[in-house]
Amino acid sequence: MQSQYGHVYNHDPWAHNYDRNVQNEADPIRTGYEATLDWVIEQANIHPADCVLELGSGTGNLTVRIPECRQITCVDLSEKMTTQARAKLAGRTNIHFVQADVLAYLADDSLHAGAPQFQADAPQFQADSPQFDVLVSTYTIHHLTEPEKQQLFAHIHRRLRPGGRAVFGDLMIADQASEPRVQQHFRDIGQPEVAEDIDEEFFWYVDSAQAGLAALGFQVQIERFSALSWGIAALKPD
Repeated sequence: MQSQYGHVYNHDPWAHNYDRNVQNEADPIRTGYEATLDWVIEQANIHPADCVLELGSGTGNLTVRIPECRQITCVDLSEKMTTQARAKLAGRTNIHFVQADVLAYLADDSLHAGAPQFQADAPQFQADSPQFDVLVSTYTIHHLTEPEKQQLFAHIHRRLRPGGRAVFGDLMIADQASEPRVQQHFRDIGQPEVAEDIDEEFFWYVDSAQAGLAALGFQVQIERFSALSWGIAALKPD
């Protein structure tokens, strides 16, 4: 199950400038970037025995913040972004990089079966069984359509162990009804390119995400960092 527009949002063409671009806090798309990543790691509450999955690991800016844990699986579609992440994380031996569509990775059991086990007591893969204690993702899921986001949430619920945490930081709008007003705001202040970005991608609707996660049984917490950057933390009860 590939996401519909994954090939469009493969970041290979932008990989060489990505780390510099995300530091531009004057760009509303980037405002709150560092604070969002820090919050995601704080809410993930990662322990030494945890198995962590990162969706859209990119150049490794979130991955380098992940504390010591049993193992980390980093999934990203971009070969060039992943090459940069490997270089940043060369000293860590418990990381498995997977070049794949993030929705396909969660939906397709065959993509999990070959993952290495970095510790002898690491849980062995079993099809259709929970595998991860923590899932984190930043600035990736806005490339999925609204129905695909809801599919993703269901797959995450299936893959997370009881008591597991899924934490997202991404580009979001409070609700669909607000989207035209948000776009007009950016046109009014002389930033029409931001309105175009909202048109061209699939920014989260916070209310829809909260409802979808809650319907699956997650306990949901929401935080806002800027006009467009929000965080959502979802706890799967024991």
